[in-house]
Amino acid sequence: MTDSRMARRFAIALAFGLAVAASAFAGQDALAHAKDLYASAAYDEALAVLERLQPNPSSTDPAEVGQYRAFCLLALGRTDEGRRAFEVILESNPLFLPSEQQTPPRLLAVFRDVRRRVLPRIVRDSYTNAKSAFDRKELETAATGFDRVLLLLNDPDSTDSEGSGDIRMLATGFRDLSKLGLKAVPSATTVAPSAPGAPSAVAAPKAEAPPEVPEPRRPYGPEDTSVTAPVAVSQTLPPWRYSKLAEAHREYQGVLALVIDESGNVQSVALLEGVQPEYNAILVKAARSWKFRPAVKDGLPVQYRKVVRVHLTPPS
Repeated sequence: MTDSRMARRFAIALAFGLAVAASAFAGQDALAHAKDLYASAAYDEALAVLERLQPNPSSTDPAEVGQYRAFCLLALGRTDEGRRAFEVILESNPLFLPSEQQTPPRLLAVFRDVRRRVLPRIVRDSYTNAKSAFDRKELETAATGFDRVLLLLNDPDSTDSEGSGDIRMLATGFRDLSKLGLKAVPSATTVAPSAPGAPSAVAAPKAEAPPEVPEPRRPYGPEDTSVTAPVAVSQTLPPWRYSKLAEAHREYQGVLALVIDESGNVQSVALLEGVQPEYNAILVKAARSWKFRPAVKDGLPVQYRKVVRVHLTPPS
């Protein structure tokens, strides 16, 4: 009786596995058929086959199905739908690129144009998701998310849109904080089971939990769109004169990260990228005395992280 039941279960599992395999092969055959139809300029027929494949992406590569669907739509003159089909691919896989050998240059140009347009939005969304994970203290998820943001920012199709430099700086800082936090988490202690007949350990009395310390208020930053950023009232750069003849025709650039308090005073200064070795200390000292009209949220002044880029040119 038991053998018969086991045999029946095995037969059911085998039939299910064969059905899944058959479905996958059928999906691949349908995609190959759609490609052949597209190659023969039967765009309507190819599109019909691809539309049937879309609801069941498990049997095929969704990006490849979406790519040929976009190709068919563009070939039929349905340009807006074709561009939207490219967007759908990028929203699920922003690193996707069609094969340059198998994609006509005109269609590849359309895809790259769409990609350059949507990547800045995907970068902002990816940063927001990673920052939310960081705020929830899901550090591993946050670190992976910030790495994704930096990878997308380094992509050749990622244009230098407004705020991308700030996002890069913030993503780098939060990524490093996430990884430092992961290293600081103590590993769990493994307790070996006691031998039979051995006296069990007496549980130590639980220590009273220390009183919760309220988390310090975090400064707002460029990612907080509901906050009005601070405005400089007094932000004078200290004078600089080159000390070597070789510096007479050189320019220097650097980046400062400021925390500006509710009164508009600079609370802290961090030199993210040095400007010039002899000038860095002078610049940081001067930045501490800068004055701003403070950032505002819901009508109230708040702390704010501000990135300041410094461009140093020798005096004429």
